[in-house]
Order: sequence, then C-alpha cells, then structure tokens
Amino acid sequence: GNRGDALLAEEDRSFQQYAPFRFFKYNDAIARFKSAWLAARDAARYRLGLVSTTLDGSPFSPNGDGRRESSRLTASLQAWDPTNGARARTEWTILDSSGAALRTIVDERPIPAGSGLVSFTATLDWDGRGSAGTVVPDGQYNFRVGSAYLPPGSAADPVNGTLSGQVTLDTTPPAVTIS
Repeated sequence: GNRGDALLAEEDRSFQQYAPFRFFKYNDAIARFKSAWLAARDAARYRLGLVSTTLDGSPFSPNGDGRRESSRLTASLQAWDPTNGARARTEWTILDSSGAALRTIVDERPIPAGSGLVSFTATLDWDGRGSAGTVVPDGQYNFRVGSAYLPPGSAADPVNGTLSGQVTLDTTPPAVTIS
C-alpha cells in the first residue's frame, strides 16, 4: 500500500482504540459517530474541523424564472478554543464531471467566541455560474469544500481536509400539456 492507505489504517486503529462502538446496532450510526469523532479530533489537532455538508436545492434551475435559481451548500464546522478574533476560511470548489474546477469561491467569517468545541456553519448559495460568470451547462456537478483556521494577525493554517458532494443543474423548462 501507499502512505495514504497506511495513514487511513492508523486513523481507523486510533478511532477503535478511543471510541469503542460495539454497542451501536446499525452501521449508519457507527459512520455518523466516527465522522463526528474525527471532526472533533481534527478541530483539536488543527483548530478547525469540517463536520458535514448539506445540500438544499438539487436539482436547481438558474434560468431566470425566479424559482429554484440557486442551490444552498452548507458546511458545519467546529473550532477548538478559538482565539478571540480568529476567522475561518472556507473554500468551495465546483467541479465538472472530469474533475476540472469550474469555480472556486472563498468565504471568510469570524469564528464565534467560546471555549472548548465551538460549532458554526458556512453557507454558499451557488447560482450555477462558472468563473467566467455564465451559467454552466445542465448536468451533474461535484462540489468540494475545505476549511482553514486564521489566527488574528498571522497566516492561515493549511486546509485540513475536504468534504464533497454532488449537485444537479437543470435549466430545462417544464413541459406543459393541456388536454
């Protein structure tokens, strides 16, 4: 195997050592628990962790009719003991079916003050446009989101992981039949 496989195997051993999950009855519960555990671990290690992404509005239809003009992508994040004035940078990348980046949108926002694990969200309303400013063709698109912690007055930490998903864009008007 390669180094990436070895790191994943080490992460899995670490998870099993610190979070026994024999009492879980269903695999989806195990997956949700493991995802939350890894996000909390990443937040402690890297100061900011991605927990999950949600998608509202797929398929969507940016055709100018005023209905379902955008798709809302939301990332749930957690920061560990954020420094007062710290910011989170969230990078959203829209990819075509070949994996080529069509558009990257960067969002920076203050991290809510708090101690311990602080949860918050970052949201993107994608209007179906690529970097040239025009609506991309109908089809399935992938999105990738990554985050980085920005301490006050210094350079950002490296992006510490990404999550991804799919969104469908369809500008075809509905067919109307009168009988």
